[in-house]
Amino acid sequence: MTSFGTLSPAATSAASVFVESALPADLAARATTAIAAIANTRLITAINLAGGGDGHTFVVEIESALIADVTTGGLVPSSTQVQCYMAAQSEALALARSRVSVPSNRSILDEQLAGASQGTRFMGLIVETTAAFDSGGGIQFSLNDLRIVDTNGDVGNIVANGGLLASNSDPILRADAAQSQEVSWAAGSVVRVMAQTTLPVDFDGRAAVTVDLFVYTGNTSADAATFTVQTSWDGGALVSDTATDATPAAAIHMITATIAAADIPDAPSILSLYLTPAAHATDPVQLVGYRINYKSTPVSVT
Repeated sequence: MTSFGTLSPAATSAASVFVESALPADLAARATTAIAAIANTRLITAINLAGGGDGHTFVVEIESALIADVTTGGLVPSSTQVQCYMAAQSEALALARSRVSVPSNRSILDEQLAGASQGTRFMGLIVETTAAFDSGGGIQFSLNDLRIVDTNGDVGNIVANGGLLASNSDPILRADAAQSQEVSWAAGSVVRVMAQTTLPVDFDGRAAVTVDLFVYTGNTSADAATFTVQTSWDGGALVSDTATDATPAAAIHMITATIAAADIPDAPSILSLYLTPAAHATDPVQLVGYRINYKSTPVSVT
C-alpha cells in the first residue's frame, strides 16, 4: 500500500473503502467515485491496487482519516482521481501506459502495478492530484508582541503605556543572566497578557492547533508554570484551553495547549491569543517564548 499521509498514534478515524472490477476504465471510474464521496473533513492517507481471483478482478483500497488525525501529508479527496490501464504482457503494458493522458493541471503522485491470478492480466494504477496537504506550519511570536490587558481584553491608558511591558510593569520584561529576554510574573501575579496576529493564507482550521509555551519557574515550592490559553478567531467568542506544566522545573521547558478543530473556523484570518498564569503563590513564573502550530491548507503540486 502506498502511503500519502502519516496517522497519529492515537488515531481512531482511519477507514478504508474497496472497489473492484475486471475492466480498467470501470475500475478507475469506481475508484474515482469512491474518492469523491469522501467527506472534506478527511484526507486520503493510502491507496492500494491488488490483483483478484481467476476472473481477473482487481481491487483498489482507499484509506482516509479525519484531518485532525493526520500528522503529515494526506491527499485532498476533491482534488484526487485515478486512472487505470491493462495488458497481458510487457510490450502491450508499456503501450497501454503510454496511451494514458494526464491532464496538465494534475501531477502524478504514484503508479502501481498488480497481476491477477495465473498471471494472465496486469493492471496499472495512476494516482493524480491537483492539491495535497503538507505537514503544516508555525507562527512565531515575539515577547515584544505581548501587552498587558484586563479581563475585557483592554489595554491601559497612556499613563499605563497602553499595556506595554517594561522593567516595572506587572508582569515585567527583563533580561536573564545571559541577557536573553523573558516575561516574568512575580509570585502571586496572575496578570493577563495578549497578542494578536493575522494568520497565514495556508492556515486550515479543520485540524487542531497547538500553542507551545517555553517556560520555567523558581521551583522552590514546586509551583507550576501552567497557563490558561484563550483564543479568539476572527473576533469570535473566546475559547479556553490549558497548557499544563506537569513537571515544574527551573530549566526552560515546553508546555502545550491544544485547541480543538471544532473551536476554530475553517479559514480564519485573525487570531487573538490571551495568556494567564495559574496560581503560583511562592515561585515566579517566566515565559521565554511561544508559538502556534497549525495544519496547512491544500497546496498546488503542479
